Amino acid sequence: MEYVHIRDSLPKEEWPRPSTVVERVVCRTSGLLPTRSCPQVRELFYVDPTVPIDTQPVQTDSYWETVSVNVCSGRLATLSSPPSCVEDLVFFDYPAETRAWARETGQRMPPTETDVSDASSPFSPVTIISPPDLAWVSGVVEVRGNATDEAFASYRLDYGAGTQPDVWLQIGETQTEPGRDILMGAWDTSGLSDGAVYTLRVQMVRTDNSLETAYVSVTVDNQPPTVALAEPEDGSTYRRGEDVFVPLRAEPDDNVQMAYVEFYIDGEMLAASEEWPYTERWNIAESGEYEMWAVAFDAAGNSAESGHVVIEVEP
Repeated sequence: MEYVHIRDSLPKEEWPRPSTVVERVVCRTSGLLPTRSCPQVRELFYVDPTVPIDTQPVQTDSYWETVSVNVCSGRLATLSSPPSCVEDLVFFDYPAETRAWARETGQRMPPTETDVSDASSPFSPVTIISPPDLAWVSGVVEVRGNATDEAFASYRLDYGAGTQPDVWLQIGETQTEPGRDILMGAWDTSGLSDGAVYTLRVQMVRTDNSLETAYVSVTVDNQPPTVALAEPEDGSTYRRGEDVFVPLRAEPDDNVQMAYVEFYIDGEMLAASEEWPYTERWNIAESGEYEMWAVAFDAAGNSAESGHVVIEVEP
């Protein structure tokens, strides 16, 4: 069309935009209201108050996020990462149901592994021994470590959100007694974000006011998993001699990370399964009724028990 206008020297005619078509700046991909993290684009929306219809977004974007990355290793940065390698990068956090597609089509996604920490030795004068770096924690966490020096004055224990916290919150009181493998504080993780990474910091002060610091990063998970015993079905009947075994299959789910599933028969643990599809077999020995269930554990140690089923083994 443009070629014909130029060729035939046709006059240019303007097409006024209808008042019902408005232009707004939104976040790319999500189409939601902009934040500091998202790349912005201009889009057209239909707005007609007489109908009424308004297709403009009203929700602020929550998909684009700024992540500190160790670009030298390609992992999530921590306080132990070399500063020259740490960059704040922007990523689109694809919803869980679209992540497989995003990976298959090569979409740019944030790292999932945390940078290897330069953790102190358990024999270091200042260190956090427990919980270990990159651990999963829940509930009230006992923090143990070392804080000792010839010029020791005091130490304090803090925590902050993320791998490079901007704000530190003190755990307990400042301590003036040194020691090795001592209880430094009890950290109550209830109320913190499930699945989020937090960093613990112990900071020792010497008599000359110099500091020595140690860090560990952990993931908080206070939400227990769910689990159902999918096989066998309640009320199932098996015949001894015809059926050699009873298949057991559990369907666990967790908001962060599953660890393993235990299978129980009449109060005794049959076996534990650490990998999907979480199945086991019980070899039929005697006739009678048997009660079966499963217990699921997540990486932080939270657990949940399935409903119980009763099966019958006939002679």
